Amino acid sequence: MTHSAEDLVQYVLSKHYGVVPDVLHSDVRHGFIIGFSEKPDTDLQDLEDKVYCTGKRIHVKSSSEIENFRLVKQYVFDPLSRQYLLVGIVGREELCLTVP
Repeated sequence: MTHSAEDLVQYVLSKHYGVVPDVLHSDVRHGFIIGFSEKPDTDLQDLEDKVYCTGKRIHVKSSSEIENFRLVKQYVFDPLSRQYLLVGIVGREELCLTVP
């Protein structure tokens, strides 16, 4: 589910926002991180809605098989890598990331 959600996020970023991730792709437990050298100008709630409702099928039979997909609603700046990170989470609701 996680890789499908990440692929769908990248697809929607490119198709609807003209944004192509340029730096980092990484997996975290129950989620993924996509890094950018510059902070994209995107509405993360709109991005999440588009991914869940209109995404193409990739690794799962149907995008509806991606359970509890959500994005952290702000980009996280990593001062070590100097990247803006988009964090996506799938799976159980109790799995969440708190951003300071």
